[in-house]
Amino acid sequence: MRWTICMLLVVSSFCGQTQFSVEFDPDTNRDAEVFDDVWFTHVLRNETDSLLEMKWRLFSDFSNTPEWDEYMIEFFWCGVFSSSFSFTLDTIDSMAWDQHIMLNEGAGTGSSKICFFEPKDSLNTVRCATMTVNAVYPDTYRVYVDTGFVYVINGDTH
Repeated sequence: MRWTICMLLVVSSFCGQTQFSVEFDPDTNRDAEVFDDVWFTHVLRNETDSLLEMKWRLFSDFSNTPEWDEYMIEFFWCGVFSSSFSFTLDTIDSMAWDQHIMLNEGAGTGSSKICFFEPKDSLNTVRCATMTVNAVYPDTYRVYVDTGFVYVINGDTH
């Protein structure tokens, strides 16, 4: 009986322990104009006293806006134009990741799901959030045609 109670206490304390936490950007749905850059900031925290081997993964759906680009950037890194990336999170430390979506061409809505996880975590703890951008053309913008740049003002070419 004592052995069972002891094992139950060990298992319950292990299961309740969180290795890391993520504070996702609170503004998950943004309106913007085509040709703008949209930034989302996510803060990742190591809740332990040891290094964590972490990974993030992006699942983007820009099928209605194929000219949009996306990358992640962290203070010490240049932009990562990949759908996944491995990194180390220091002991009892935090790290901010900026998710950057460039609305190069095409009005519409696109979404991107970002997930943070520890690949070696036996509990398979994954923290995810979906960021959505709704883009419309601005009243005035510049486009390049065969002979040079033209300005589009309220839908008319000038």
